[in-house]
Amino acid sequence: MRHHRFFNASDRAPLRRQLVGDVGRPLGRANDENECKSGDEARDLRDLIAWLRQRLRGEHTVRACVLTVEPVGPSDYLLLLGEADPSGSADPPRLKVRLDAAELEIYRSPTGESFDPAILVNRTIEARLQTGMRQRFGRGAGVQARVLALLSIGEVPIDGELDWERTLQRLRLEGRRFGPETWVEPEDPHHIALIAAECGDARRDVEHVLRPLEESGLIRVHRIWANFEGPSAERSLAAAFERVSKLHHDHGLSATLVCRGGGPVEGFRAFNAFVTAKAAVAAAVPNLIAGLGHAGTPLTALDAIAARSEPTPTAAAMLVRRLVEGTGARAECALAAFDAAVADDLEAAARAIPAYVATAKSSS
Repeated sequence: MRHHRFFNASDRAPLRRQLVGDVGRPLGRANDENECKSGDEARDLRDLIAWLRQRLRGEHTVRACVLTVEPVGPSDYLLLLGEADPSGSADPPRLKVRLDAAELEIYRSPTGESFDPAILVNRTIEARLQTGMRQRFGRGAGVQARVLALLSIGEVPIDGELDWERTLQRLRLEGRRFGPETWVEPEDPHHIALIAAECGDARRDVEHVLRPLEESGLIRVHRIWANFEGPSAERSLAAAFERVSKLHHDHGLSATLVCRGGGPVEGFRAFNAFVTAKAAVAAAVPNLIAGLGHAGTPLTALDAIAARSEPTPTAAAMLVRRLVEGTGARAECALAAFDAAVADDLEAAARAIPAYVATAKSSS
């Protein structure tokens, strides 16, 4: 029952216990007048709830992950928030907040009418919340919260970040070597493998940088086409890495480029898959260079596995070009040193000729 009636034998109203100190003062603390007084003074339940209501009322900016989104009424939604960075606690914190239609329209105005609150699921958000306490009939007091403003929405769902972490963790447990430590500076880069989509801007950008070197005979580019999106993307990438391994066995590759242009975050999901990462590590791919279009997307597991990671396909191709130019610079330095050594030998021989002639005349 919500209300209780008790028998009172007297004609007077029941006495109310007088409170010691200020109601707004936190429970269990001594007041300013008597610091040594114990904080276990009993309070009336109504006053305790009033104190809690006062302390819970406020506005806060929080960073959290949206676990579920439920429609409430014709236009409002109820969001269940959890930890943005899971701590592995047995009792993780949860908070239900209300997203009303007015705030939804404010967020839709700059982003467009296509915004659907369902896309918030498994994404990290920053929101301005208004908190308070409400009395629930038959269930006592509870915390209530309302979204005042959506400040930011994570571009990558939390499950994508978990796939990225899970993939790298499994590789570490298997004792695989990956990352910058696998880079070996090629002295004379010649055979280059390129994994890219057959039709796309990434192929055009890479060929624009490397074609002059290829036409002059300085390098040879082995092109391997693969699918980066769709249900077959992981298998296509794994097969591409196996083909790179065969090319390395036959020709001795100097570097391997994996290039893809920009796009939606969901289009990079195959690069976080364990199948793709394991194929890239197990296939003995030499000097893996990831050139993925990360202008508006976060890094992937393949970026962490690669010996070098560049933000665009053009930057990855320029890295190969600098390697070739470095070889040319070293060759010029070697030729200059050889010419200088030959000149020194000739000069020394020229200086030795008069002495040799004089020695020959004296002996005769």
